Amino acid sequence: MLRRVVWLGFALLWTAALVTPQPVRVSQAALPEQAQFPVGKSLHVAAYALLCVLTAWQRFAPRWRPLLLLALSAHAAGTEFVQQFVPLRHGSWEDVALDHVGLYLGVVLAWRWWRE
Repeated sequence: MLRRVVWLGFALLWTAALVTPQPVRVSQAALPEQAQFPVGKSLHVAAYALLCVLTAWQRFAPRWRPLLLLALSAHAAGTEFVQQFVPLRHGSWEDVALDHVGLYLGVVLAWRWWRE
């Protein structure tokens, strides 16, 4: 039960961060302009890596794992699509690619759980 709650909490918070303008406002207020881009892109990679690790931690049956990865991939693309309609945000294929780098890293980091 705890695993599901942790996963759901992180997934909801990350989704909200991606489809609302507040993180952009915080970034603009807290970071120098030259740091906003690398911090934002690093956050994409790290958050999707963590989401992938948390997904593996759920220990679903092996037959579901490819679908779970597909769902994470769809989440990455879907949230970028939604960003087109959010003030201060913009969807980008580059971010989708970075999200997938994070997913790849998450699979590597949690390989043992993905393989069990």
